[in-house]
Amino acid sequence: FPTADSTRSYQRIGNEETERMAKALVDRGEGNLVQYHLDYGDEFLKLNQFPQAEAEYLAAHAIQPFPETYNSLGRLYLHWTEIAYRDLKDFNLATSSFEKGLFYFSEGLRRWPENMSLNFNFGLLLFLRNDRTDEALAKFLKVLELKPNHKAALQQASELYVRRSQLDSAKVLLQKGVELYPEEARFYTNLGLIYLHENKPDQALRMLATAVEKGNDPKALFLLNQLREKRDKAQNPQER
Repeated sequence: FPTADSTRSYQRIGNEETERMAKALVDRGEGNLVQYHLDYGDEFLKLNQFPQAEAEYLAAHAIQPFPETYNSLGRLYLHWTEIAYRDLKDFNLATSSFEKGLFYFSEGLRRWPENMSLNFNFGLLLFLRNDRTDEALAKFLKVLELKPNHKAALQQASELYVRRSQLDSAKVLLQKGVELYPEEARFYTNLGLIYLHENKPDQALRMLATAVEKGNDPKALFLLNQLREKRDKAQNPQER
């Protein structure tokens, strides 16, 4: 039994939220053990404490494998891959994490091919690799088939179309994004980029100005200033 001394020497594992959940489970028997492991894992993931998150997600998965356990593990390895590659420059760790993510997303979709979260997050993982753009695009398009107004999938799929120089397909999705989410600056910025590629400066200016107005998008502001400077020089050649 705990004593006053043992209570005073207690050291929290995790944070206030994980402690609250643990007390609810132990003291009051509230909640579901699988969900608690997933919730604990989410708290660790927020702090980029990947090994601890992995342990919690694997515990949940061992008790009851279902779409959310596959998705949680896949998301973990997605973030781990990003950090290992971008921040740590540990390419072996990035490759290992990527392969683990591939496994859990692939296995989850083998069982639940219509699951929207698995498709979307698998697309994000594949998006990290320039040699997997076909597969990434297929996952985002699947999400749009399941939910045509999925904002993030519209953004990701349109960016992949731009990366693949399929500008007409990108414009269709971006224009749909503007219609559905008129306050989202990113759609206007990417449309402006396409108009720049198409040498349509007036349309590009309009889209980029809207992006700055809607969300003060720094990328749009940079391009907008460049376009305006170029236009001013063309109109006033004597000032060069």
